[in-house]
Amino acid sequence: MYNKRQPISKELSYLSRLYYGVFTRKLSALEIERYYYFLIVIKEGKNKITPKELADKIDSDKVFVVKILDYFFERGLISRVVNEADRRQYFICLTKKAELLIPLIVKAFNETTEEAFRGIKKEDKEVFYKTIDSIKNNLLSLPSDEMKVNFKKIKNKK
Repeated sequence: MYNKRQPISKELSYLSRLYYGVFTRKLSALEIERYYYFLIVIKEGKNKITPKELADKIDSDKVFVVKILDYFFERGLISRVVNEADRRQYFICLTKKAELLIPLIVKAFNETTEEAFRGIKKEDKEVFYKTIDSIKNNLLSLPSDEMKVNFKKIKNKK
């Protein structure tokens, strides 16, 4: 029998778009409009993360990661430093310009998450995250095609 609620993928996709729309609005003064989380992951790599390691951490392919890195490089947010131990490899390093953005990005993530959970009890939040983890593990155990989602800003809302 058909479940009259939307498929879970539709619900989660819509929730992601809503969340990301609120989040990006908070950062609209920045010169970048996407890939914010990748800067945080690079920061966590402490200037010793390679493109392959970044791809593994964000669960993406290296070609996509290189496009993201080019996007950051063109905006002066990263530099590429040759690994002296293996000259075929390079590390991704944040520039001072990017370092200044990290606290703003973290703040926007934290605020948006708090706003999303407004009025929801702490125990219910924990159940939500446990449920998400269970769904993720269930889906990871199944045969699947690889998919990519790329949120881009369409226009500003009020």
